[in-house]
Amino acid sequence: MLYFDQGSRTRENEGPASYAAMHLLKWLDPSTGKKEAFANFPNGSLFKNGNYFPFGSWLPAFCISDGFIYVAFGIEPVIYLYDVDPPHELISQFKPSLKDYHYFQGGENAKVGTDIGFFLLGGKIESIVRFKEFLLIAYFPGYSPADLSAFQENMGVEERIALRERMDEKYKRRVWIGDLEGNTLGDFVPEVFQANNIGVREGELFAIGVENPDIEEDLFRIYRLDIAESTSRDIE
Repeated sequence: MLYFDQGSRTRENEGPASYAAMHLLKWLDPSTGKKEAFANFPNGSLFKNGNYFPFGSWLPAFCISDGFIYVAFGIEPVIYLYDVDPPHELISQFKPSLKDYHYFQGGENAKVGTDIGFFLLGGKIESIVRFKEFLLIAYFPGYSPADLSAFQENMGVEERIALRERMDEKYKRRVWIGDLEGNTLGDFVPEVFQANNIGVREGELFAIGVENPDIEEDLFRIYRLDIAESTSRDIE
């Protein structure tokens, strides 16, 4: 079993010097309980820029396919490709062209680096799925600098609620679709299914349907999806 290794929360206060020693992924053998941690931040990673980041900014999204591990470290808009076999070498990486992606690039000190506003309202990659010869990335694009500043202004409760409703309507989770080299084939807001609830089972692509906030239901819908090329040569 592969899962994320968050390490110790004390590292949040240790700052950039501690990031180099962190392992982001971990294997677990259920039969023996043996654990194997691996995957440090690669050279050139956002988290090696010398700045501070809130704990959890690097929470990885990942999937395994054809002997490789595709992983993105939280807010960093880069896809890393690791060998699934030990010693899990980094094979390649690419930066997908995510639409209007605004993300926190670190603070100069621990106080700024742990500002929860930047973390919650900034961009983040939430899931990666390999389907056939495509990659699907679900992500939250993050508030623009102007909207982020507006959200941090002092205001009344009703004013803040109204602002949050406008922002929730403006900023939707998106799905990026590309080939295995990182070329963009499509980028859209799904209307009937949840962007961050997509998975592959037995070679088929599935997604959980969008909930209706106005109707309480005791069920949820699952859609079987496919990727087709439109006449405009965009993936839809």
